[in-house]
Amino acid sequence: IGEFPEHNLVVRAEQAAATAVMAGCANQYGSLLRSLSEALLDPKLNICGAEVTTGGASLLVIVSGPAVAQLGFEHKENALGANNRANATVGRFAQMMRLFCGRAGGVLQTHGTIGHPGRISFCVAEHPETEWGAYHTQFGISEEASAVSVMSTEGPNSCNNHYGDTAAHILDTIGDCMCHYGQTAWYYRSGGFVVVLPPDHMALVSKEFGRDEARAYIYEHARRQTDDLARMGRIAKEPIEFTEVVPGEMRSPRKHSHCYPADRRQDLAAESKTYGGKREMSESNNEGIDGGALKVPAQQLTSCGEVNCEILIDPIPRPTPDPIQVVLKPKERRVRFVDHSKPNSLKILRMAQQTLRDRGIEVEEEILNKGDASQRMPGELLGLLSREKGLVLCGVSD
Repeated sequence: IGEFPEHNLVVRAEQAAATAVMAGCANQYGSLLRSLSEALLDPKLNICGAEVTTGGASLLVIVSGPAVAQLGFEHKENALGANNRANATVGRFAQMMRLFCGRAGGVLQTHGTIGHPGRISFCVAEHPETEWGAYHTQFGISEEASAVSVMSTEGPNSCNNHYGDTAAHILDTIGDCMCHYGQTAWYYRSGGFVVVLPPDHMALVSKEFGRDEARAYIYEHARRQTDDLARMGRIAKEPIEFTEVVPGEMRSPRKHSHCYPADRRQDLAAESKTYGGKREMSESNNEGIDGGALKVPAQQLTSCGEVNCEILIDPIPRPTPDPIQVVLKPKERRVRFVDHSKPNSLKILRMAQQTLRDRGIEVEEEILNKGDASQRMPGELLGLLSREKGLVLCGVSD
């Protein structure tokens, strides 16, 4: 049902089914879990990045359409904290798939600085009756269909306004919550936001705004002064070109107001009905993911180190890597740096270069760039480094 060629990892239906059993999912969730599995393993989601990032992200699962009522998902009071079976176990299934697949077969480690409780389970179901149409209709899926959407997210941020009586009051309050100094996206602006509106606020907002208009309003008004962000330390003093920092401008935490431009959303709808981390569930696809009798894998892993507690069966086979030779002592007294493109990393490496030079060590002037820190080293760069006779230092994390 999915594979990660760069990590030599293939995920089969029976392994996903074993994960569903361990998560406590009911048999009737099969069609949803099949679609969810395909979304989780879609390269666009980057499940490895969600697992190993220092940001401590979790995978948010959003269920929308008739399946919400049919499968018994909680979608009214306490919708974001629902602990009934459907919400809890489907959310747990996604997090276990993240745990088993996101570490590239056990090679990578989790580095979340703080994390959040959603890494245990994080599943939200949209109310079947909405003012603006189902959540998934934004991506070209029909109103009548059921859909499951996946997003790598931080924890929820509760936003209160008990006395506002206009749409602008509500939307400005939401925008202000998005714009606190500590939110993650000020520098790279590569993230997004999911906004959840309760019925009373929705009644106010929908009188004046459609979904696209409300989204555009928040995008235009949820901003902070760039110089204030830099003064607070939320933007680098010497920003890289990619971040598009313009001194003196009002800055949004989003580069664009939509997830996709209109023409791209139409293209996505015309393709195979897979929309990034979104997958339409067909009513005819109700055979589930069992795929026949299950065999319990022999390999196991402890869930909490040497503490005496539960043992989890690990359904994803771990690849055995080819042996490599590591030379601990370089042949030449020279250092070459590789940058992982994390915040301030290049500046830190330049400082390290100068420190080594002050101590009489030869340092290569060029700092090689690995690109995305969540991906493995590109083959071309790895080949170049394999011929290096000096010491190679990679860095740095957040």
